[in-house]
Amino acid sequence: MAAAVKRAVPVVEAAISAAAADTGPEPRPVVIVEASPLARYGHTDILRHWSDLATGRGQAVWVILPQVGASRGPLLDGVSVQTSPNQYLRVDTAWIDTPTNLIPAAVEGATL
Repeated sequence: MAAAVKRAVPVVEAAISAAAADTGPEPRPVVIVEASPLARYGHTDILRHWSDLATGRGQAVWVILPQVGASRGPLLDGVSVQTSPNQYLRVDTAWIDTPTNLIPAAVEGATL
């Protein structure tokens, strides 16, 4: 699996970088929902690059990951994802557990 991830990383990185550089007519974030393989196989440096506040880009890059147990701050496969205090948001479980919050039509401007 490590060899497959190593071969895929340049393609994934290029695709996300291209999406982040897009300066289309409306701003929209690039949302990464499964970044665990990057941490699992030693590629968290890629995430650090996208989270660098000094790096200009056309779109925001968001990484969505679960908050496990009593841990504080973002973790991917037990590896801390370095962020500044303003780059991390804890979402209340009451919001997550409400089914209407998962329906794009229920959120103004949301699309699939």
